[in-house]
Amino acid sequence: MPRYFSFPLPETSDYKHISVEPMTLALGAVLSGVDLSGPVETAVCDEIADALWRHHVVFFRDQDLTPDGHMALARHFGEMVEHEIFKADDDNAVISVLENDVDRPPEINAWHTDVTFRRNPTLLSVLYCEEVPPVGGDTIWMNQAFAFDTLAPATQEVLLNLEAEHCVF
Repeated sequence: MPRYFSFPLPETSDYKHISVEPMTLALGAVLSGVDLSGPVETAVCDEIADALWRHHVVFFRDQDLTPDGHMALARHFGEMVEHEIFKADDDNAVISVLENDVDRPPEINAWHTDVTFRRNPTLLSVLYCEEVPPVGGDTIWMNQAFAFDTLAPATQEVLLNLEAEHCVF
């Protein structure tokens, strides 16, 4: 049996302010019990951060997130920076606006990493979807640490001796 079937789910009952529902063994959890439309207490943000570190990607459903709320949540994790490629919001340069429709088709409909090309990549991204299309619009996530951990030891050894370099703008 492959090793990943014995991978333990992170403990999710330790939280006082949020509920955490794991989505898969590899990554992802849905967080509930928090309203992101207004100020979020530090204790709640700390629990969100813990769930993020444990599950690598967290999702909040049915939230009405304002630009100020978006930035307040993101700032709990560090300084926000402008994106070099995507169009910025008119009022908030650190919020990128991604609009895809017939006149503006997506430019990144292929596997990609967001900002690993930066000399100092950002820790994470906070995404907010205002309008979900009936079909498509998918974002796919990958847990590279989990993928590495499930490789045969000989393959891990080969990879540990390799280096990679991204282009820097």
